[in-house]
Amino acid sequence: MSNMKKYENVERLVIKVGTGFLFDKNGNEKGYIFRPDQMDALTEEAYLLSKEMDVVIVSSGAIATSLWRQKIYDIPSDPIIRAGLAGEGQDYLISQYRERIEKYGGRTAQALITSEDIAKRDRRRHLRAVQEYWFRKGTIAVYNENDTVTSEEISKRIKHKISFGDNDILSALFASIIDADILVMLSYSIEGLGTGGRESKEAAQEILTKVGIPIEILNDRYEIGDSGIYKPKIRELFPV
Repeated sequence: MSNMKKYENVERLVIKVGTGFLFDKNGNEKGYIFRPDQMDALTEEAYLLSKEMDVVIVSSGAIATSLWRQKIYDIPSDPIIRAGLAGEGQDYLISQYRERIEKYGGRTAQALITSEDIAKRDRRRHLRAVQEYWFRKGTIAVYNENDTVTSEEISKRIKHKISFGDNDILSALFASIIDADILVMLSYSIEGLGTGGRESKEAAQEILTKVGIPIEILNDRYEIGDSGIYKPKIRELFPV
């Protein structure tokens, strides 16, 4: 059952999905395992919400997908290898979104972008125009930073605000570009993957505070079932 009432006044929603929402540590080992139940809950809720409002997903998890599928237990420090893993994992990750959303009769699209797509006015306008086209069609677009060609996140550096930082800042910038009503972050940290954390979330908050868009951060495991995915055990709200 969808928890639609929570967002009854929202017309445009951006959902940022953290790696830790989709993956667990494999017991006491370093390996990671995919959580299909989490993906099921997320995609069902996103589809139901998309019948009432515009919905965009910004999803991390490409590197973790490769680690899980290839049974790699030690996270590579080499940024080139991590970039290669991200490219290998991205295809499978988007297929999981597509299969589930299409099961309900929905449509999906994939968009891999870099900081230049946000920083340059012509690219930014083009990006918004394409997203507006997807909104008109009811398509749920799934965005991710193009880790294969972008080094900031892979190298764990947040040098300036245009660096995305584990998609936290990407999701905030994108929410601003499309005039979203709220950004909801599904966040649960996994050590060693990405650069998401308090720093990047505070930077995302700063970006959206300037344009009056609130951020809701759900930062623990999420109850599934009647409560939907938006009722966490721990909730931290960053209002503007």
